[in-house]
Amino acid sequence: DPKVFMIDYLEQLKKARATGLAFPALVQDTDLTSVFRMLDPVGLGHITYSQYASTMEALGVTKYNTAPAGKDADHISSETFCQEASVDFLFFF
Repeated sequence: DPKVFMIDYLEQLKKARATGLAFPALVQDTDLTSVFRMLDPVGLGHITYSQYASTMEALGVTKYNTAPAGKDADHISSETFCQEASVDFLFFF
């Protein structure tokens, strides 16, 4: 139930703010891995920078690292994608 999920999540955010604890993540690592796998259906182990940038923007993250590891070779690894997306989501929310 999405409504119950959002209520629970907002309560966790409120508790984290009041106690100074870390904020709960809305997007988990498994979610980001799934997104990467959709972008790399053949399993090459990398995506292009264009895919990386357009995916960040599609996810609503407009302030992302524009020079991630692998950009020069146009090969963004799963690890880089997930790491950058995790950091970007922390600053987004």
